Amino acid sequence: MNTVFRLVGYDRTSEFAGERHDIPARTVAAAKRAAGLPLTSDELMGDWPLNDHQAEEIAALIDKPIDLASHE
Repeated sequence: MNTVFRLVGYDRTSEFAGERHDIPARTVAAAKRAAGLPLTSDELMGDWPLNDHQAEEIAALIDKPIDLASHE
């Protein structure tokens, strides 16, 4: 089974996932660096909280907009 990486924004009011963007395999290493994740482990399960700068950097890597005002 392969690990799937996504950039997910949670609605600040309802706390439900408001947006999801898959991270293509070609950008996973750069996204992991931006998030501060270890590059060698693909067995990280669950969520990894990001600060606004990290989320913006990953969104730019995958060329997707992210709404930081509405999502955390």
